[in-house]
Amino acid sequence: SKHITIATERMFEETSKLIAEGNTVTITATGYSMNPGIVHMRDQITLGPWTDSDIRPGTVALVRDVKGNVILHRIVKRKGNIIILEGDGNIGQKEKATLDGIAGIMHSITRKNRIYTSKGLIWRTYSWIWMALRPVRRYPLDSGDDSTTSLRCLEIRNSIQPDSGFALPGIRSGTLRLSKALTISIHTLL
Repeated sequence: SKHITIATERMFEETSKLIAEGNTVTITATGYSMNPGIVHMRDQITLGPWTDSDIRPGTVALVRDVKGNVILHRIVKRKGNIIILEGDGNIGQKEKATLDGIAGIMHSITRKNRIYTSKGLIWRTYSWIWMALRPVRRYPLDSGDDSTTSLRCLEIRNSIQPDSGFALPGIRSGTLRLSKALTISIHTLL
């Protein structure tokens, strides 16, 4: 399959639109702010629609924060319409967003050709342990390098043939051609 790099703004707009239509979008995040849970250029994240009850501590979400940054981080707190996020690899650096800033939430992660759903036992256990370690996790993370919280770009993973269409109703997966250079893999929810 082919990776296509696009600007963060365009990715966020298109991803938001596709998820609002009930689709899922698979991306590969660049950066190290979600290490060790999500590894740079290795893990693919499938994002999709959310309900109000999904927006709680532990959920990984693609959001535009109140400063305008596009981030893929874990929700650590929610108070009404406001959420606080933090990258798994960030020590004490938090971002604030509103519910309106959420493009989608992580439905699954693909790592080394294995898919782990965000509601599955393995991912939930990892998330619980990592959240519980927040007060002391600076020690395993403090490697001396500076993690970034803003995603400079995300890659959309194209897992379908580039020229296949997504125009027929009832098709469960396909691609959306935005231009000659950009094709996004999308999958409708069952």
